[in-house]
Amino acid sequence: MPPNEFILMAEKTRLIVPLGTELIRMACEQMALWKEEGLSVVPVSVNVSVQQIDNGTISAVLAKGLTSSGLDARLLAVEVTEAATVAEGGIAASELAAFQKSGINVYVDDFGMGYSSLAQLKRLNMDGLKIDHAFTSQLLNGRADAALFEAIVSMAHALEMRVVAKGGETTEQLAALRR
Repeated sequence: MPPNEFILMAEKTRLIVPLGTELIRMACEQMALWKEEGLSVVPVSVNVSVQQIDNGTISAVLAKGLTSSGLDARLLAVEVTEAATVAEGGIAASELAAFQKSGINVYVDDFGMGYSSLAQLKRLNMDGLKIDHAFTSQLLNGRADAALFEAIVSMAHALEMRVVAKGGETTEQLAALRR
């Protein structure tokens, strides 16, 4: 089953919350094992669904994973979709603030494909944007596509966010991304 179908099924059956909890535990355990074995540990990102945020316990799940593994919070990043940033009832804002307060970086995943507003990005004070592959793949298709990509990067940098671009599958795309 392709990942998108699997995730949709997990969300539909509401199994995404326990699956996400297990994923976070496993990611923290794996990083702790690498550290124990003397390997360099680089930050790992985990995707968090809207349901996990709406559940209101995801910050506690992340804290437990970090505590039980003895990891520094800076080694864990959370990626949320634009939809998660506009969750109802203020839960999203408080959960995202709790992540950041503990030192976990928060990225907006698949930026540009959802329906967030620039005001929402500013209000939530995200650490970074992960630009969707759709923009990266179009980067070399002309001035308009390049200008749109550059505008997203400029906006993110103006908001003091780091930028990650999905894709970059050709030498030409990589060169354009570096520029």
